[in-house]
Amino acid sequence: MKVIAFQPQHAELYGIECAILIQGIKLGLELNENKDTHIHNGKVWMYNTVKEWHRIYPFMTESKIKRSIAKLQDMGVIEVAQLDRNKLNHTNWYTLTNRLGQIEPIEGYKTNQSNSANCTNLNNIKQDIINQQYKTNNKGDEREGIFNEVWKAYATVSTRQPGSKKDARTKFKRLTSEELELIRVHLPKYLKNHVAAAKTDYLPNFTTYLNQRRY
Repeated sequence: MKVIAFQPQHAELYGIECAILIQGIKLGLELNENKDTHIHNGKVWMYNTVKEWHRIYPFMTESKIKRSIAKLQDMGVIEVAQLDRNKLNHTNWYTLTNRLGQIEPIEGYKTNQSNSANCTNLNNIKQDIINQQYKTNNKGDEREGIFNEVWKAYATVSTRQPGSKKDARTKFKRLTSEELELIRVHLPKYLKNHVAAAKTDYLPNFTTYLNQRRY
């Protein structure tokens, strides 16, 4: 009997189907890393078509697989690209972001729209500054400093009203250290994806982002 494995914490955060796909991608990456193959821009990648994912996980429909992959990409958990040398081959390649193990500095998150003020302000979240503040137990002025950096970046990128800063601050200060770390890793990529897709008007207000745990 074939056993399908996944991490319970991933299922809790993203749903069972997403957790299964994360595990499938992780296994593919580990195999390619061991073989030292499929390395692009310093990252290990693996590839699969939707039909191949469905063959591996026949209990998941192709439409469900597509939605789950899109969800993971939108949440900044995975990256998806078409890397085949044959430009007529549109098979998707996958890798994990630094949220789940890929090492990539926040300062490296840029888009082709680098002349845009929105893109420039993504760098308001500086990894070295936030890392330093995260080492101070995330209390008092340190927590306030982190919030101000995150709020400034979010409000600059969003073309909608970011919501009540007071409400967002109250919610932010109640977050656990683990939740803060998830936001530190996820938010720059989340904003970058919306800028790249020209969908900054789809960003929810910041309090909603926190309440719905979109990180």
